[in-house]
Amino acid sequence: MRNRRSLMIGLLTIILLAVVSACSTSNTPANQNIVNIQGNQFSPVEITIKKGDSITWTNKDSVGHTIVSTTFQSTMLETGQSFTQAFSTVGTYEYHCSVHPSMVGKVIVTSSTGY
Repeated sequence: MRNRRSLMIGLLTIILLAVVSACSTSNTPANQNIVNIQGNQFSPVEITIKKGDSITWTNKDSVGHTIVSTTFQSTMLETGQSFTQAFSTVGTYEYHCSVHPSMVGKVIVTSSTGY
């Protein structure tokens, strides 16, 4: 009887841990979007976000890259480094890497109300 109780407690503990693990949240806020830099390209190339959201670019390449637009610009991002930019104005923002000009991307910022 004691072994059965210990077994039940152990199973319930495992189930509880699985449920808690499944309910945990990510370190990335819901209004933060990710663009990876890998293979000398931005991925995704085009991203649509809502006004007030931000984007984080992370360099997963073995060489340095930049993110340059007419309204914002990063420093040189070495492997593993990130750059985050918030967007408070609706519009389309084209950007490129100053080291590799063929690397281009686009951010489309829409109204947070959908209008």
